[in-house]
Amino acid sequence: MRTTALFPTFIYCAISTSLGAFLMPAGLHGQTEAQKLDELTNLVKAHQEKSKVPALFAAIIPDQGNPTIVAVGQKKHGDPAEVAINNKVHLGSCTKAVTALLAARLVDKKKIAWNSKLQDVLPDLMKQVHADYGDVTLEQLLSHRSGMVGDAEDWWLMSNEEGKSVDEIRQQIAIQNLSKPAATAPGKKYEYSNFGYMIAGMMIAKVNQKSWEESLKEEIFEPLKIDSAGFGFPGRASELEQPWGHTFFNGKASPIQIDNSPALGPAGTLHMSLADWAKILQVFAANNKEEFVSKESFEALTTSRGDDYALGWIVVPQKKSQALSHDGSNTTWYASVWIFPEIKRAFVVVTNSASDDSGANAYRLISKLKKWDRTHRSD
Repeated sequence: MRTTALFPTFIYCAISTSLGAFLMPAGLHGQTEAQKLDELTNLVKAHQEKSKVPALFAAIIPDQGNPTIVAVGQKKHGDPAEVAINNKVHLGSCTKAVTALLAARLVDKKKIAWNSKLQDVLPDLMKQVHADYGDVTLEQLLSHRSGMVGDAEDWWLMSNEEGKSVDEIRQQIAIQNLSKPAATAPGKKYEYSNFGYMIAGMMIAKVNQKSWEESLKEEIFEPLKIDSAGFGFPGRASELEQPWGHTFFNGKASPIQIDNSPALGPAGTLHMSLADWAKILQVFAANNKEEFVSKESFEALTTSRGDDYALGWIVVPQKKSQALSHDGSNTTWYASVWIFPEIKRAFVVVTNSASDDSGANAYRLISKLKKWDRTHRSD
């Protein structure tokens, strides 16, 4: 079974018109700036080559306007095809922040509340599972404090049965995994839970009378004009229109197109272009200036409930404010995002591979890029 992972790191990113990358305007003008960009791109390209990842995507995202995006490397190890800035990348567990944002939109519409209980939203489910979970709230699920297991025993349950919808599969997975008493009382302890996010997705689907997938399209993708988003690995099976994911064995990258079970969706199966992901991240980089959600809901999304976890975000204290961060991996992709509302910037790095060194490699690159960004920023 493959599950999304969470590895807190600190990431900045790079851009250039050389090395197969493309520059989108973000306050950088003139030949001098172009030289600076070449310097930064060389830094990122060197990191990509040293870390031996097939490809590296990066974006600097201001609170408004176009992001600056770079893509260097190959779509698939062993194939000369190069990545492009409009390629789709896998978000892994960074999907959780999108699920939480969706929940906030529905809270604002009075379709659900942060303290809505499982037994009230999904009474039919409660007839078939242990009573310990009846008082679990939406907020507890999204902050990993529900007392539920980290992962389902079998994410692929029923997946091969013809005619079964993903909602039916999620229902059966929930019944199987909630049959025993809770190991920890709801609200008492932080335990990172992909399974809990699936249950949150089920609550969202019930109150919105649409699947989690359709609800995302209606409440997030359409208002933000996102048209590249999808679920599962990017692209079509056996084709090279989009980058492939990779695993590492004995230091060698092996291309493969796999993803988590569709049932895990709310916890980590989203993919989209960096330009589209930037539209979501700008909601947070801009401190919700466009009021995509209410002030109260935005505060709920970005306030730690303990253990530094808010709703879909890790909250990282800074000297004068706080940053928001999350990493994700389906074990063949690795994504890292950091948002600094104080400087109105979000930073993203994604690789189309994953290994035990992915987090450490990201941190090493970030330290250098942070220094570069502080020295070269022109706005």
